[in-house]
Amino acid sequence: MRAVVRNAAVVAVVVAVVAVVAGCGGGKDPAPGSPDSPPPIADAPGPRPDSSVDKSAGCVSSFGNALTTGFGRLDGTLVAVVPPGSTCPRPNSTHLILEVRQNNQVYRMVAAVISDVGDPMMALAERDAALSGPAWQEGWHLGVPLDYVATLGVHRLDFAPAPKQDLVDAIDRAAVIGGRVSVYATVEDQHDSAHLIHRNQSNKDGAIVFGADGPSPHYFLLRFDNQLF
Repeated sequence: MRAVVRNAAVVAVVVAVVAVVAGCGGGKDPAPGSPDSPPPIADAPGPRPDSSVDKSAGCVSSFGNALTTGFGRLDGTLVAVVPPGSTCPRPNSTHLILEVRQNNQVYRMVAAVISDVGDPMMALAERDAALSGPAWQEGWHLGVPLDYVATLGVHRLDFAPAPKQDLVDAIDRAAVIGGRVSVYATVEDQHDSAHLIHRNQSNKDGAIVFGADGPSPHYFLLRFDNQLF
């Protein structure tokens, strides 16, 4: 009789312990994106570009001067990728420069890869999407719109902050010398160059698009730390 009572007591204790454990772990995990969910972990940077391939080697010393003032899209052929601090003509210590040929002249597409306001790290997003505006056609197309939110459905939290060298490496890896590229940018007082290749304002956001004439154009989008959208 005592053995039966003792066994019953043991069973009761085990049942109670199981109930307590189930109660502690019974809550549902927070839904992704809820206030209680952990922030997403940014993807690790990819491998460094092959150092034996110098994509700045084709840089030139003379440029065209026919880009009209305003926001637009330059469609052309990639001649060189000039990193910050390069020995190529007219380098820039805080910007990456794509040299793009259109109508037999080369133009400078100047993209910031470090911020001089607030957090120095800029943030990057990549997307495959149809080319915004008309189909790729060599030339400077003034007024062709691009909006990160309205065109691509991209918002601030879709971007991952990255050090300058990681941004440069990401763009350099994707760049194909001799490939067709589109760059959404703004021409101001220098008609051989376009700038503001980052988040700006409605329908005037800058971007680099590789494979622009193909079935899956690939966008590189940039923003500063203080930009909310």
